[in-house]
Amino acid sequence: MSAYNAVNGFFCSENSSLLTDILKDQWKFTGLLMSDFNAIHDGLNAAIAGCDIDLPAGNFMNAKNLLPFIPSPLPVSAIDDKVRRILREVISFGYLDRQQQDTSIPLDDPFSETASLNIAREGIILLQNAQNVLPLQKSQVRSIAVLGPAAQDAPPTGFGSSYVTPINFVSELDGIKSAASPGKEILLKQKMASMYLHGFKKFTSKHPRIPTWAVKPRSGLACRRTHSRGHALWHKSDRGIRDRFGSPRRVLLLVPLRAPG
Repeated sequence: MSAYNAVNGFFCSENSSLLTDILKDQWKFTGLLMSDFNAIHDGLNAAIAGCDIDLPAGNFMNAKNLLPFIPSPLPVSAIDDKVRRILREVISFGYLDRQQQDTSIPLDDPFSETASLNIAREGIILLQNAQNVLPLQKSQVRSIAVLGPAAQDAPPTGFGSSYVTPINFVSELDGIKSAASPGKEILLKQKMASMYLHGFKKFTSKHPRIPTWAVKPRSGLACRRTHSRGHALWHKSDRGIRDRFGSPRRVLLLVPLRAPG
């Protein structure tokens, strides 16, 4: 799957150096190449560069955009190669020989659930642990604030193949309750102003010695949040949170919020 970004001036889905010269020719890759969802900007360029499938629905590499340019500059041999690569994978995995749903495997499969949990755990990477804040010491935490309505629902996912309806799930709120020591105060703040990067920058500029992080919902952008010795402060979008959790022995945890709008 080709990525969204550009390399050496060409988007990955339209980069013949990456897709054809290196991957298909030098590395002898015989599989099919697909774009990430809507990662193509120009269908003709992508087809010429070596992209075989335009995900999610052929919005760029389609008959309307490609037929006028066959056989030049898009030769029939390039189309044949794409078809050959797609059919090769279809046949090699036996898609034409049997039904793909294996009814012997239960939908709610304990093995699959355990495998998914282990994969999620192994995929967590701690880049920095300033002042050895982690792991949190249960005996030093008096109360926990969980912010955002998504904390009590199934963990949010992306779109496309990652969008699934979970059979069983543990929400962030339930997980925190389960991990916290008995008797700890856990408060859920459902309604809260959306997070904006400029708010963090303005607040952290006033408190440069207090490092931590937060993520803007659905954007993949990370920014810093204030944190010092277990004492977390929130910017002016919700002064009540800052006032409510003013004790240095309290910990403020942030979870995904709903996207603006």
